[in-house]
Amino acid sequence: SGLQLTEYYLSPIQHNPSYVGVTDGYYLKGNYSTQWQGFEESPNTQLFEGHYKFNNKNFAAGLSILNDEFGSFKNLNFEANFAVHLLASNGLGLSFGIKAGVNSFDVNFLNSIIYDPSEYVFNKNIVSNSKPVFGSGFYLYSRNWFAGISSPNLLSNSINDDIDRVIFCLLYTSPSPRDS
Repeated sequence: SGLQLTEYYLSPIQHNPSYVGVTDGYYLKGNYSTQWQGFEESPNTQLFEGHYKFNNKNFAAGLSILNDEFGSFKNLNFEANFAVHLLASNGLGLSFGIKAGVNSFDVNFLNSIIYDPSEYVFNKNIVSNSKPVFGSGFYLYSRNWFAGISSPNLLSNSINDDIDRVIFCLLYTSPSPRDS
């Protein structure tokens, strides 16, 4: 599960913290996505993003919250985002941003149909873990175009069992992108 990477325009802050403050004043956005209607435990994602560019026009701060569920998997990201706008002349802007937060990940195998329950990954019925999130990025923009580069999470994001075997590896906030 996880936020679709094709939804960049719907959730730019989730991907690049330097987007915070690109618009003046307050910016609030909510997004709800669900797939496979009528199927139990089908994928669904809720996202809230908000930010504010302070009056001095150089600093901005914001929050993003992502809740994603798919079957036995549940992801919750809570992130604070900060950006410094370095250049704002001739209709051109450049910002640098950082994000810090936490990812809470849960897997509940109690309701899953498992072919071979003796596999080590299923030794526990519930796997729960929280990991810190820290990312950064740059964003160059004008009225008609933009370019950015970012790393939404620079920290380790794998979940290991008691004897240090990788049970699950989060690719950003998602184990695998899915189609709409």
